[in-house]
Amino acid sequence: MSPFIWQLFILSLLVFILYSLYHVAQSNNTWDRKIIYCVLILVFPLFGSFVYFFMNRTTAKNNQ
Repeated sequence: MSPFIWQLFILSLLVFILYSLYHVAQSNNTWDRKIIYCVLILVFPLFGSFVYFFMNRTTAKNNQ
């Protein structure tokens, strides 16, 4: 694989992680949940981001 594809993948992963952290900071979750999600995203970047978006979506649906 060419280095350009890897660089594009890493850049898109970084943008996704930063977007996830921004979304966590702007959410209406309590501070303890925000800290848990931030740690999860920082320790397991791809997995943590997907967990946050899927868990947040199901939580939002349950609150309506």
